[in-house]
Amino acid sequence: DSVGRAVGELVVAGDYLVEGYQFGYYDATTHRGLAEDVLFVALEDRGIAVGSTRTSSSLARPAGSTELARRGSAPLSVSAYWLNVESHNEFSDVLARHNGWLTAGTASYDAGADAVADWLDASGIDVTGCVLHDGSGLSHDNRVTPRQVVEMTRLLLDAPGGQAGVRTFTIGDVIGTRGSRMTDPDVSGRFFGKTGTLNGVIATSGVLFHRHDGPRYLISALMNDVPDQSFARSLQ
Repeated sequence: DSVGRAVGELVVAGDYLVEGYQFGYYDATTHRGLAEDVLFVALEDRGIAVGSTRTSSSLARPAGSTELARRGSAPLSVSAYWLNVESHNEFSDVLARHNGWLTAGTASYDAGADAVADWLDASGIDVTGCVLHDGSGLSHDNRVTPRQVVEMTRLLLDAPGGQAGVRTFTIGDVIGTRGSRMTDPDVSGRFFGKTGTLNGVIATSGVLFHRHDGPRYLISALMNDVPDQSFARSLQ
């Protein structure tokens, strides 16, 4: 209304992540519903009456609307912590969908996968055999080669903001999914990377900054049909 104490209709549009579930797939409809409830209660608690609510998958601003406020996301160098250290699956899925929206105007896994494939191809990486079905890697239908992962890591390391990206990785014997592994003095605190675990799948990729001879070593060990996860990790 004219004094800002009532909302005729609250429309919750786009992609939200509310109390995200770390080990599951992202469901946009579910999270929009959660956001709808949270925003309704927040307005009501502040004495702002809400006439009705609805959700929309659209990310476009409604025609004729007026922007009252804007809040930007944290930079990826900060938010990627949840992807790489905590290995937060829903967060990764949301990022994939967002990439699809930025490049194709569609917040979907398919559009996000196309954005990644196009970027890799434009960067000179052979994408033969690369298939992406989600942003989190939970689908057993995802396909990527160790060489593709290594080349992608090399691109990151050589990029202007590469060091900021490396700092979002799990660190052997320090933090994240490898925080209790790689405890030998030769590698402790020197391996920065990402792990991946599914039923029958164990993966480790990243970069080792060698203690003695100086160079960096890029690695990617992707194992399928693993009967013993602990043994596979010990080999890696």
